[in-house]
Amino acid sequence: MTLVSAASLRRSNEAPRQARTALCGWLGQDDPLLLDAQQVITELISNAITHVEGGEGRDWVVLRVARGNGSIRVEVIDPGAVDGDGPQVVRQPPTPDPKTREGLKALTESGRGLYIVRTLSSAWGTYLSGQRRVVWADLPYPASSRCEEVAR
Repeated sequence: MTLVSAASLRRSNEAPRQARTALCGWLGQDDPLLLDAQQVITELISNAITHVEGGEGRDWVVLRVARGNGSIRVEVIDPGAVDGDGPQVVRQPPTPDPKTREGLKALTESGRGLYIVRTLSSAWGTYLSGQRRVVWADLPYPASSRCEEVAR
């Protein structure tokens, strides 16, 4: 993976919009993955804002974008947990079953972000970097786009 760019954003309601704008500038409006990457990064940043405790020195998230062989990787780095156990690692949720009450609840407005990330990406996960948590997602280029890149 080759780093495209990175930005530190203040944890606020404006951070997802700022991240989408940054992605558009870094990838370009014609990139076939732009809209999916913007959706994924919006979900990951929103999760960091909602679920990571704030406080002094904890009012930020970092957005990183890298290009690899036929894919883009987006990463959100947050300050992790403050409970003394270090950063908590996000667990991959099971696919919600809309035929069950729990499945319907998972697909409501709140609680479907990681499902969206998993659906749009070929792979995603988390890792720890010191006391920071990194949540990443790989988005593959469509086969037609890969052929066009090879032809250039």
